[in-house]
Amino acid sequence: MRKIAISAAAISLILVINACKKSDSNSNNPSARTVKNFSGSYTITAINASVLGLNVNLYDSLPACDKDNIIELDSNLTAHFIDAGIVCVPPSDSTGTWSLSSNTDTLYIAGTANFIKSWDGKTLILTSVENVTGIPVPVTATTTLAKK
Repeated sequence: MRKIAISAAAISLILVINACKKSDSNSNNPSARTVKNFSGSYTITAINASVLGLNVNLYDSLPACDKDNIIELDSNLTAHFIDAGIVCVPPSDSTGTWSLSSNTDTLYIAGTANFIKSWDGKTLILTSVENVTGIPVPVTATTTLAKK
């Protein structure tokens, strides 16, 4: 009987200790909106523009040398734009910065604010509003990125 009481006390103590441990619920959730989870390499899979109720597929009009580019978002908040695969002439490699807003609803990439429409840990859909010369109203651009 004494062994059962000691075992029960030990199990209770373990449960209490485990219950008191702090846990970061986002650390194991790849779809949490954190710098760590957004860090990685991406390819563009879609770009669409919407203006005055019209939707235009811009991805299909990209040159082949731009469709295979890679966007790397490093955990140190550096962004690398790599002209991969078919290289454009001149190459479009560049480096910039990126950041995540404090309320995690906006990614700033190379100084441009992009609202996070959705993120599931692999597919990132961003929207931004742009003023385009010759168009009297803002254009909403939606970009879909696939994480490699």
